Amino acid sequence: MLFRSLAASAARNTLAFALLTVLVAAGFGLPLAWLVERTDLRGKTALQALVILGLLVPGFFTAMGWVLLLHPRIGLINQNLMSWLALSSAPLPINTVAGMAWVEGLTLAPLFFLMTSGAFRSMDPALEEAARMAGASARSEEHTSELQSLAYLVCRLLLEK
Repeated sequence: MLFRSLAASAARNTLAFALLTVLVAAGFGLPLAWLVERTDLRGKTALQALVILGLLVPGFFTAMGWVLLLHPRIGLINQNLMSWLALSSAPLPINTVAGMAWVEGLTLAPLFFLMTSGAFRSMDPALEEAARMAGASARSEEHTSELQSLAYLVCRLLLEK
């Protein structure tokens, strides 16, 4: 009986961790890929290089950095927030499932960026131009052609892994 409850708890935590990690990675990687590939943003190459540079930092150093910032007892941010706001416990604990998913999602965001930037790059701008020529506003055109193509590509990426 104890083994079943532990296994169910581990399965719930694993599912929550995986889901939150993907949401964080997509929440950062997808908008960055769109900005770099589909807009006329200045400094695209610098932004792309900085995002890809995140892949070169070892995960151990990233994790230690987040621990030093958000650990409930020794984290600089949590300690300052607790003293400034007179709190008895850490407001942003990193040693929870959500905290670990946040760190892992930020670590995987460059990979999500790389996978989706190729999809954005391969989208045909003629579809957007055709929608504009047919009288669609920029907002509705964006929702129909670009987002539908992107939804297909992101779902395909998630199912391949």
